[in-house]
Amino acid sequence: MDDTPLPRLVDDLTSITFGKGVFVAVARSGIRQILVSWNGVDWFSYAGHDAGYWEEVHYANGLFIASASGGSGSRIMSSTDGLFWTSRIPTAPNPYKAIGFGNDTWVILATNGTLESRVQWATWKKN
Repeated sequence: MDDTPLPRLVDDLTSITFGKGVFVAVARSGIRQILVSWNGVDWFSYAGHDAGYWEEVHYANGLFIASASGGSGSRIMSSTDGLFWTSRIPTAPNPYKAIGFGNDTWVILATNGTLESRVQWATWKKN
């Protein structure tokens, strides 16, 4: 097995996940903030949605979910393939810090301690 480090593609990588046969990594800064790889060795980077600092990305239940702050505000984005992203939650006053999935529910933690959960994408309820 080759343990040679991969070349540095972007600064400030913050999170990585795997789903639907693709690795997806996100970065807080740089022009190209989303990286994808189908084999974990060869990476393709591209500019993300106008979201500012990409903080975290997860895959579960057929969706990639990413949180971001700054730029045009704190928001949650989703993607079915890891390549094309849609903003799912309007700009929030507090940055989103962490994402989790379990029991068919996405849960998102904001930096002020607020928890938001979503079973379907149509509505959110704040806990």
